[in-house]
Amino acid sequence: MDFQYFYRLEFTDQIDESEQERKLIELTPILKEHGIEIREFDIGQYVFLKSTEKAREILLEEGMTNFLINSVDVSEAVLPIERGSSSKNSIDDILRFFLRKISPNKNFVIIDNYFFHVEQKNETDYLNRCLGLFKHILPNIDKFDFVINKRRRGYNTNLENQVTKAFRKINPNLSMCVKDTDIFHDRIWLSDLSRGIFVGTSLNHIGKRYALIDKIHEDDCYEIVSILKKHKIIT
Repeated sequence: MDFQYFYRLEFTDQIDESEQERKLIELTPILKEHGIEIREFDIGQYVFLKSTEKAREILLEEGMTNFLINSVDVSEAVLPIERGSSSKNSIDDILRFFLRKISPNKNFVIIDNYFFHVEQKNETDYLNRCLGLFKHILPNIDKFDFVINKRRRGYNTNLENQVTKAFRKINPNLSMCVKDTDIFHDRIWLSDLSRGIFVGTSLNHIGKRYALIDKIHEDDCYEIVSILKKHKIIT
């Protein structure tokens, strides 16, 4: 069978292995009705989602989240290769799903060296993608910081200005800051300096190759924030 996505399930309750097995047995037929199959590996329980609109909707929006809210947590996903507009929408739905899980109330930080490295011919599509991903969080926050590397070839200053203008159109009071540094390699999105996700590739390359998206442990978030403050990237 050809599966487009997989998600790791981590039991958040302190329960023993027999109770985990019981929960998985209970969960399996419910998900199977929607084209979702559970397989068990040594590295944990993985849910495999077929590339059907209904199954994707169930997993990301209603059935999975509601059913598992008190027992397991969807903590990882593989972003698939983009093939046409439908798969692009699927990828963006996954990103929005994880954004909702770390939904910011005050500030948001994107650490991504290549966030604004987009060719001029792709500016409009990229801007629309940014708006589609972040417009729901913009009214709720006071500050949006980008930690990037302007010294890398291909930096698009015009795109930076377009994104800034478009975001402030949604929230005129939004403080936005672009910080230039080369001390980070990974792509990290932080909410309120306390919650975060790791994104395996830059936003402008999502969909070109398979990439992992994963929640960041709270302790690691604080460590990343301490580095940002140490280097005076944020205050």
